[in-house]
Amino acid sequence: MSITFRQYRPYEDTLSVAHFLDRTYPATDLNRNWLRPRWEYMVYSVQDGNEEKLAPIGLWEAGGEIVAMVNFEDGPGQAFFQVDPDYTALQGEMLAYAESGLSKPENGTHELTLFVNDFDIELEALAAAAGYVKDAGAPDVTARFDVAQGFPDLVLPDGFRVTDRRENNDLRRINRVLWRGFNHEGPPPDKYVAGRADVEKAPLYRDHLNVMVQAPEGHFVSYAGIWYVPVSQVAYVEPVATDPDYRRRGLGKVAVLEAVRRASLLGATRAIVISGQEFYKAIGFTRLFEYYRWRKTW
Repeated sequence: MSITFRQYRPYEDTLSVAHFLDRTYPATDLNRNWLRPRWEYMVYSVQDGNEEKLAPIGLWEAGGEIVAMVNFEDGPGQAFFQVDPDYTALQGEMLAYAESGLSKPENGTHELTLFVNDFDIELEALAAAAGYVKDAGAPDVTARFDVAQGFPDLVLPDGFRVTDRRENNDLRRINRVLWRGFNHEGPPPDKYVAGRADVEKAPLYRDHLNVMVQAPEGHFVSYAGIWYVPVSQVAYVEPVATDPDYRRRGLGKVAVLEAVRRASLLGATRAIVISGQEFYKAIGFTRLFEYYRWRKTW
């Protein structure tokens, strides 16, 4: 079967990519590719739904079906490889396209960072042969929480309560907790308020799986988003943030595990998070694998 290459078609290919990621996700969770929710979060939150920015993404098709993709997350200068296990021979061609189509020009040079899972020996070898250098000191950890282990009693301090975006979708307060929770200084900019609703356009978005903890004075002080993927029965954790003035009170634990519990009622058997923070280990997540940055400048 012949394989053809083309670039991403903004607003036309969103669901085709989502279905490709669903189709290639393994039951072991040891996956080269993204989970579908990471794709949707990137499109509708990181890129604010502006798919024109995604036009440089490269796609490979066989029989009219996507079998590989090379994409960035934040913007040019990054390359993530998504590939059907039967088509890993394409990775050399994918790397060549990443260098020509996704690298970041910088003062007469080009820069590119590849993200490679620690079990993807084939891609590691390609990266090394092409002159990329592995940053061994800063891996991103993928961790899993198994629903079968059960949930502890979730107790909040007096005056605090659990709510969600179905009950209280106050975008200004959501903007505040996410701004402060990701350690930005100063008051949360109003320009981001409307954009907090963009994520609601994602096909997998579910309002009641976006859980907040509300403080007695009315602020949202912890936020946990969950994306449930029915085809693989996986809950994907993104984003999670707690206001620095309210940390170390167990609020983030309550928000995350309550969101996972709600996803389990829909059929989720486990939750996946991309984070190596001790916080997740302390609440029951265990490491699955890591992926590393491989960098090159030319």
